[in-house]
Amino acid sequence: MNVRITYPGGRIDVFDTSAYGASAPFDGKNMLKDFEVCLNGIEEEGLWLVANYYAAKAEYREGSTGIPVARRSRGWKFLLATADEAKSLCDVTIDGEMVMARINDSVCNMREFESAALMRIGASNDGVLERIAKLHAFMALELKEETPATPGMPAEVVEYALSTTEAQPEKGNKRVVSEDWGDMDEVDW
Repeated sequence: MNVRITYPGGRIDVFDTSAYGASAPFDGKNMLKDFEVCLNGIEEEGLWLVANYYAAKAEYREGSTGIPVARRSRGWKFLLATADEAKSLCDVTIDGEMVMARINDSVCNMREFESAALMRIGASNDGVLERIAKLHAFMALELKEETPATPGMPAEVVEYALSTTEAQPEKGNKRVVSEDWGDMDEVDW
């Protein structure tokens, strides 16, 4: 797993767990690892990565009927960004997928948002602010509430997205085709 944190001014921290694959850190009996990235409350507690492991020990076979069970054990906890650093981070990606982002000075859980958006409004090439506004409108209809909570988004970010997208000109249904050869496809010929 690769965790990347970007900060204003060009600082990028990259954490790679692939070197953590050997069983050596866990007494040589590790058969499986799981990683938790703790996204809630990062501005108060920092951004943490927790590594757990499943020990496969010979004593687990004794007295078992059938397949022995490797037990989950707590491993280690790693501080990826302090609370002070988290107050200024731009975004966090895990394996190339943005999971946290700062929008209008608020930290947003992009994984929670994208999951809700995909289920309700589908995938699109719209910008994040447009997707927030569309999900908000859909959830208002779905829940029959004027200001529903939008998953992963603080209320002030939803308000910002709504005010920003209202100020944008309508795209309409017209397809804009450039005369540049790189933008042409067979449908337009």
